[in-house]
Amino acid sequence: MLLAEEWYASDVFWAAVGGVATLATGFAAAVITHRVGTPKRRLWYGIYRTTRLLAEETGRVPELEVRQRGIVLEDPYIVEFRMVSRGRHDIPSSSYDAGQPITFDMGVPVLGVLETENQPVTSPVPRMALDGTALKVGPSLLKKRHMVTYTLLVDGQPNLTSLAALEGVDLRLLRPAREMDVALEFAEGLGSFSPMGALAPASVRAFRAWQKNRQNPRA
Repeated sequence: MLLAEEWYASDVFWAAVGGVATLATGFAAAVITHRVGTPKRRLWYGIYRTTRLLAEETGRVPELEVRQRGIVLEDPYIVEFRMVSRGRHDIPSSSYDAGQPITFDMGVPVLGVLETENQPVTSPVPRMALDGTALKVGPSLLKKRHMVTYTLLVDGQPNLTSLAALEGVDLRLLRPAREMDVALEFAEGLGSFSPMGALAPASVRAFRAWQKNRQNPRA
């Protein structure tokens, strides 16, 4: 009992406890300072979906061809390229290295932008330009929770590479849409054709919400 009391009352013991508490407090303060002082910005990007217009599986029809401004395309694809800003803060135009745009090279000629989908619609549409095989975006503000989808016409099977230098931004590659997505889009249209089909859209929306949380994690 005497030994226990002497150990408990030891100045060395309390000095050690005080040291550990000081270290823990300092570590917690450093973590908080880092999180507050270093805004978390994250940009997901990638080819979400590709559609081959003249598929080999269905067989080529000699009389069927795809032209763009009078030029016959050898192997045309529709490409849906997507960028998603996920983070606690916006990505400002000042984050672009030396004021240069982000370059996303498709590896094949990009012939045109068929559609630009901007969500939410209140977010500013990023500056964009085509340059041979590349899609160049910015420098422009990308709001947090901002998603932009560019539907492109290309000639050849795309092979994406990127030249993206954004200060303080974590860049991540999006996974492409799976065959399940195509089936879900078909199911969403069933409600127009049958009474039972009216249940499909609600079920699809619930599944899409679950799927979105898995495929595109939030910051």
